[in-house]
Amino acid sequence: MRKIAEGQAHAILPVVRRWFEEAKMRDISVFNFPPKRKPAQDRIRKLGKGSTCLLFSYDDRQLIGEFKVINVKRVNYDEFQTLKKKAFEVGEARFPKQNEWCWIIEFNDLREFERPLSEDELRRVIAEVYGKSASLRPLHFTQVVDERLVNMVKTVMLILQFLKKGEG
Repeated sequence: MRKIAEGQAHAILPVVRRWFEEAKMRDISVFNFPPKRKPAQDRIRKLGKGSTCLLFSYDDRQLIGEFKVINVKRVNYDEFQTLKKKAFEVGEARFPKQNEWCWIIEFNDLREFERPLSEDELRRVIAEVYGKSASLRPLHFTQVVDERLVNMVKTVMLILQFLKKGEG
């Protein structure tokens, strides 16, 4: 995969279905990573305002929706307290405790896809855009992608919607 310039990056973000359902029902606009986790920081730092995060539900193994990034930053416990009401704590991505920090993504435009894309379908799209070896990477880790993949996913979603309407 070619190097992606900051601000042009997008991501496939693994989520728990419960987080997604709660985010739709409530006024959730903050996605928090587990406290003190460094592995994703190099990847998520590439995201900027306007980046798209494609949401991959790892319990369903489906691409279920997306949101637009407003801001990405590392926050300490005190800073997180002001954002806490806009976040939803789930599973391993617990909220930070005193003397802990975490990375967060502030977002808007949370949208559920009319029809989810299965893991196999998503892997075929990734293979089409980046080649077969890229499609073999685990989807339970945050992956930074470029505009080509986001556009291809949106095109596939439009085609699937069109085909569904043609059947009805």
